[in-house]
Amino acid sequence: MPKRIDIGTDIATIGVWDPTRERHDLSGAKYADFQAALESEAKAARLFFVETGGDGGHLTDVYVDEQPSSDCLSLYSPVEREFLIESPSGRLIAGGIEDFVSSEKQITSEEDVIAVAPGIYALKIHQLVEDKLNDRVRECVGAEDYAYFVHKTTPSYWGFLLFGIALISLLARLWLISIAMLALWIVYMVIRSRSRKADKRFRDINNRVEALDKQFPPFIYVLRRLASPADITGGWHRLEW
Repeated sequence: MPKRIDIGTDIATIGVWDPTRERHDLSGAKYADFQAALESEAKAARLFFVETGGDGGHLTDVYVDEQPSSDCLSLYSPVEREFLIESPSGRLIAGGIEDFVSSEKQITSEEDVIAVAPGIYALKIHQLVEDKLNDRVRECVGAEDYAYFVHKTTPSYWGFLLFGIALISLLARLWLISIAMLALWIVYMVIRSRSRKADKRFRDINNRVEALDKQFPPFIYVLRRLASPADITGGWHRLEW
């Protein structure tokens, strides 16, 4: 069974590492030195990191010496290569890279520890393809219900219009018009939200959609234990943004 981890970061970089390999001496380093050190650690397979392009959480299922089902992987796009990572202690942490360089943990906890047999591993990343997930959701809930769900959750042009007029009026210092448009926008959004909550059909579809979303996190990591590195090397990955 995979372990699900919400890998968070406040510096747009997440990673996987053995806690005995942490570099607390980098906590006050300048950016250029910090980045060069991370890349050096990754090349040496003491760290694997991902430049995410933004802060926040990245829900991930981690598999150790087992593969996700082919049905599951059909919704994902694999990163072309595998990455070498060492774990001499038999513990790997998946978390924000700020904790790789800090003795006082800001992001990670025991819930982010992956228990493995001590050794070397090939790490493979799979990233969820939103269009494929949407197709799966449409197939499971039915085309008619899915169209109804999309209609109810798609932002309304009226909402954009009211907010846009309020913003333009604010910039033009038309205070009364801006306040009036903002008030109308708030009322409109409240009515829209309450309407969806009162809609039994929408609630039922939404519950089914959320259940499917929970089955397929944005990322899957697969750790495969190796007897020797062969031609697999350490490195890092940058998400497309």
